Amino acid sequence: MESTVSRWCTNEVQPTVETLYEISKYLKVDIRELLISTGK
Repeated sequence: MESTVSRWCTNEVQPTVETLYEISKYLKVDIRELLISTGK
């Protein structure tokens, strides 16, 4: 799992919408928070 997240962070691959939804539920944040760039 750690290597998967690392690949997401480096933009080698992107998580599916379903995975993003599950992450947003787990983190209790709006899914848009995971999609909108913060410019950092």
